[in-house]
Amino acid sequence: MAFDPRYPPTSNSLNRLRLEAESLPLPANVRGKAASELLSSLALDGLIQAHTSDVVLFYEQAALGAEWAVELAQTLGTHLGTLLAVLARNDTRTHKANPDKPAAYWAHWAGIRAVCIGGGMARGRVGAIIAAQAQATVCSLADAPGYQVVQAEHPQYLPLLGAARTVQACNRASILDFGGSYVKRAIAHYSSGWLSRLQLRASLPTDLPADDDDARLIFERMVDIMAQSYAEVDSPTMPISIAAYVDQCGQPRLSQSGIYMRLARLTPDVPAAFSQAVSERLRTPVEVRLLHDGTAAALAYAPLEQAAVIMLGTALGSGYPVARSDLALRPLSPSMTVG
Repeated sequence: MAFDPRYPPTSNSLNRLRLEAESLPLPANVRGKAASELLSSLALDGLIQAHTSDVVLFYEQAALGAEWAVELAQTLGTHLGTLLAVLARNDTRTHKANPDKPAAYWAHWAGIRAVCIGGGMARGRVGAIIAAQAQATVCSLADAPGYQVVQAEHPQYLPLLGAARTVQACNRASILDFGGSYVKRAIAHYSSGWLSRLQLRASLPTDLPADDDDARLIFERMVDIMAQSYAEVDSPTMPISIAAYVDQCGQPRLSQSGIYMRLARLTPDVPAAFSQAVSERLRTPVEVRLLHDGTAAALAYAPLEQAAVIMLGTALGSGYPVARSDLALRPLSPSMTVG
């Protein structure tokens, strides 16, 4: 499948990317490992287990400057910087270790010189440490002195922010981000054409059926959440970020793992099915728009050339803030607030 940074194919996934390179002195403890083994909530659990099983405590101790917590955050940053160096310098061994990646994918990453990190793992001081250590690592390891790695200002809410930018001609819109365990929710406020405020609402548990092969039950649960969340807004469009790759029409791709791709087994037009179901439930026309969560996160920064957004959480996600002639985006207000 060809690589389109606007609508990345399933081969875009960083989780399965093997860290191999013949032109880089990769540390023995990362060489040959998949990125998800080094950068994910499960990887974080393994790193902190000698000190605590409480991830919240780890973040609190890092904020207080506890040596062990800072060192572990730096370890995560080194892992991320090594991953970025492999992507930037990709060579024959890298390609052989990752045969699912098309040539255009490697070419795109070879040109990237700025990465913004978001996601739950990138919050607070831990995120700042990860970003600083990753930048130092990639600049040194790949001999890329101009490479930048920065922490997002609102790392946990990038998919909501990016999705909110896709709504046009209204004052308020309901925005949702469906993850594996929870649904983040917000009401986007617009003023004078700008996205001026993201009003966060309480997250909801997805409560998806235990037998996640039952696509109809997954669909119905998502409709329940969408209908429950559509309140105090005047936009007929509801952008939904999901943890799945989608095509240009928002249809989840079947050639991937995860829960949300199973929706594609129900119908060849999942967004239209959601739109019809939610409209009937609310008795008002609603257009549901599905976005890949990594792409939605990247839309928070679009357009930005030679850049990528990487989300650190339950798994790794990535997207690209490339120029979009196919999608109108609201500008962010200089005084925009999230809270």
